[in-house]
Amino acid sequence: MNQKPKTLLLVGVAVVLLGLTGFGVVHHLHGDSHSHDSHFHDSHGPGEASLSLNNGNKWQADEHTRGSMARMATIITNGSSLNDMDAYRGMAGNLKAELQTLITGCTMTGPAHDQLHVYLSLLIPRLEALETAGQVELARREVQEIEILLGTYHKFFS
Repeated sequence: MNQKPKTLLLVGVAVVLLGLTGFGVVHHLHGDSHSHDSHFHDSHGPGEASLSLNNGNKWQADEHTRGSMARMATIITNGSSLNDMDAYRGMAGNLKAELQTLITGCTMTGPAHDQLHVYLSLLIPRLEALETAGQVELARREVQEIEILLGTYHKFFS
């Protein structure tokens, strides 16, 4: 079976869905369903998605995803002493570019991929908030939230 029409359809759906968030990233969606033995809830806000482990174990991420996540962590670390909004907007742009790289090069499938989507649904709003923060103090708080989320990634993915 030719996968190209299916992939194009899924990319189109993803563009529409993620475009509604105002972030405009592109990703392919997979419809795999699965159950979870153990759920861990992120407490950043009401109604947000939850991450779960793979029967008590971390999900296996592909090398591409691990590399993108490491580069995002480096962007945050290198910007730990920023003092003006232009610098924070630059950081947000760099993080968004790396997220786009992660998304366009993703090769993950199945339940691990689904959990990556859950994780990204927590990360993307924080990147958006950093990009639109109007004050240095707000930007610093968003960077702290992003740093926490980048640490959370390592609790659920290897």
